[in-house]
Amino acid sequence: MFTQMPKTAASCVALRWAGTSKLLRLCSVALLATIMQSAAAERRTAPSLGGRSGDEDGERVNGTLLVSLALGDQHEVACYEFEPGVVALRESRAAEKGGSGLGFKLPEDRSLPAILRTLAPSQPIPAALVQAEQRAQQRALRQVLSGAEKRDAEVCEPAPMSLPKSGEVHTADWDWSADALWFLANFCSTGHRQWCPYDVAWAWSERYNVSFFQTSGMAAAFELPAHFTGDYWSCSGASCDWVRAWDERVNPRWIRTWVFTSRNHYKTRIDGTGPTARVHLAVLHED
Repeated sequence: MFTQMPKTAASCVALRWAGTSKLLRLCSVALLATIMQSAAAERRTAPSLGGRSGDEDGERVNGTLLVSLALGDQHEVACYEFEPGVVALRESRAAEKGGSGLGFKLPEDRSLPAILRTLAPSQPIPAALVQAEQRAQQRALRQVLSGAEKRDAEVCEPAPMSLPKSGEVHTADWDWSADALWFLANFCSTGHRQWCPYDVAWAWSERYNVSFFQTSGMAAAFELPAHFTGDYWSCSGASCDWVRAWDERVNPRWIRTWVFTSRNHYKTRIDGTGPTARVHLAVLHED
């Protein structure tokens, strides 16, 4: 009868039959711990909908989570809404896993539901994402009618990307040229315009006023993570300012991709950490 129960729960049953209140209390604690562990495991593996993103492992996304899906081993995708009508898709993947992803293909329809359908064709499109996309279209229309899209962001001069100093990389047997070419082939091959610094210690983009914005940051070094951030231009009435969309740590040999599909001003930067800092960055955009 108890063959399907966790080992801890089965021990609780045995203690209960022992007939002492002290053992019963111990049993309750053990059983509660088992239930909490099982619930936590389910939360880690199940797709999630809605809710505010947290600050875990040095990652902060300042938006409302609309959907999160695990597409495979070390490959995840999520969609966020930062304010009504400002939506984005985030893909996170390990470089060595390969496979399909945003760096490899983009549909002609650049809406977030279409992109998510390309990445996860067997998954239904959540109603929350469809509604957020509709708000994005309404926001774009309001910008055209009010002339807000012509209100330029502050002038932001692009910072020059730095070059790694000699002797920084300790993985002597790794082919860094091939590593950079792989990143460029897979994450800098779409979009009308591209800016893709690679094999650098850090890179900061200028600001772009575009209808489609995609950026991929890779912590290329094997030893330490990279710091990846992105901002968008937000206006409320006559007041406008840059708003931080994400502020994240990218683990070594991982790639983080962000996609915005509505017209706005965007900018991004990635910084390597430590003496072996080495990063790749791709910025793709369409007017």
